[in-house]
Parts: sequence; C-alpha cells; structure tokens
Amino acid sequence: MAKKVTTPRLAICNIFGQDAEMLADFAYTHGFQGIDWSIDLNISEEDFLRKMYQLKEFEVRYHCFFYNIDLAYADHRSEEAMNFFRHVIDLVSAASGKHITIHIGLGEHSSQELDWQKGIENLSSLVSFGSGKKITVSLENIINAWTHNPKLFKTLIKETGAGITFDIGHAHACMKDACEVYIKSYRDRVFNAHIYHTEIPRVGHIAPDSLDEIFDRLELLSSAPSCDWWVIELFQPDEILRTRDFLKQYIQLSRRDFEQPVANM
Repeated sequence: MAKKVTTPRLAICNIFGQDAEMLADFAYTHGFQGIDWSIDLNISEEDFLRKMYQLKEFEVRYHCFFYNIDLAYADHRSEEAMNFFRHVIDLVSAASGKHITIHIGLGEHSSQELDWQKGIENLSSLVSFGSGKKITVSLENIINAWTHNPKLFKTLIKETGAGITFDIGHAHACMKDACEVYIKSYRDRVFNAHIYHTEIPRVGHIAPDSLDEIFDRLELLSSAPSCDWWVIELFQPDEILRTRDFLKQYIQLSRRDFEQPVANM
C-alpha cells in the first residue's frame, strides 16, 4: 500500500462554540493549521463573515452538523433541505471557503422517512451546485442510516460524485475492518478525515489512549493521496492536545519511513 508524501494539516473543531477569537488563539498557541467550523443555523451572514475574518490566518473548512435537515426525506422536506444547503454553500462561498461536509440520515428517522433515489438525486444536484461555486461537497460516514454500511456509502459516492469525509471513529463503531472497506475503493475521493478513537452512543466521541489504538486507521488514511485534512474531532482541550501529540508522532514516524533509503540488493 503506497503512502502519500504530503503531510496532513491538523485541524480542530470550533470547541469554544461561536467564539472565533478564542478559537484562533488556542489554535495558534498549540500549532494547529486549520479550523473545521460547524455552522450555526441561526447566525446572520454579517456575523458569520465577521467570525471567519477572525480566523483569516487559518484554512477553514465547514461542517454542516444539522439534525433532521436531510436531502433524502421522502416528502417536501427534502426540497426545503436543498434550499437550505444551497444557502449554506452561498454563505461559505462568500467566506472564500472551498469545502463543506454534510450528512445523510443524521437524526431520528423511520425507515419510511428517507427515500434512496431522492437522496441520490439531491446529493448529486448539491455536488454540482457546489462545484459551480468551486466548493467540494463531501459526505461523512456516520453510525446510523445508510452511511454506516460501507457498501451503501460507496454507492452514494459513486452515484453522486461527492467527496468523502472519512470518520475513523464512526467506522470503528460500526464494524470490524470497516475502515479498509470504506477507503479502498475511493481513495482519491477522501478529502477530509475526522480523528478520534470511537463513538459510544449517548456518550460521544472517545479519545485514543495511545497511538497504537488508531495506528492502523492512520495507515489507511495515509494511503488516500487526497486526504490532507485531519480534524481532531474531540472537544476537551486536554484530549485534543494528547491526540495531537499522537498524530505528530505518527507523522514523524511516517516521514522517517519514507525517507529511509532502500538497501542495495
């Protein structure tokens, strides 16, 4: 399995809510290169652009973590979701953003509420709309609905042309060896990664206790040449910084392996 040469940029979520100034200070102090910003549904465009200006020293990508706003609803709500996501893309474009991550099936849904074909059609349309604004729309794998199943997830990517935001904690929580199944078919479509150990329902994201706990999954991410954005998707500063140290250790080891000369035969 070939490794990429590019060193991934390490990013953090907006762990201080909508306080962009505090987040910028934390990111700068602790050497992070990027911000994965979860958009507030209620924010005005003026306030949003002001906050993004406070983060101007960092690359910012955008996380659309919206419960029960879904492109795959079987009824009129899917069109409402399309209009909403188009608005989000316009907002991100105004901030000169280039990437958004969305979900299908995030929230409480019955099997009758979501329609597969409508999800395919709407996601395809949104990918095209984003491309027109020079914004990549990526789909994240989550632990419920269709995207927890690697085969269905791959079909969604194939049929819509969406990018991939690969969440290694969600994959770990779903099934053994899920990470390899998710990544191996579409390595060139993985643009973003969410890094932590696993997710426990009603508890949340669990930080790794060691590099060994996530090492194999980082190796798989390193086989995806387009994945240069690793978000530590944890929310406690001590857990974030400990995980950052594991990732730096991994990057150093990988660089050393890459630079190691091959012995003459």
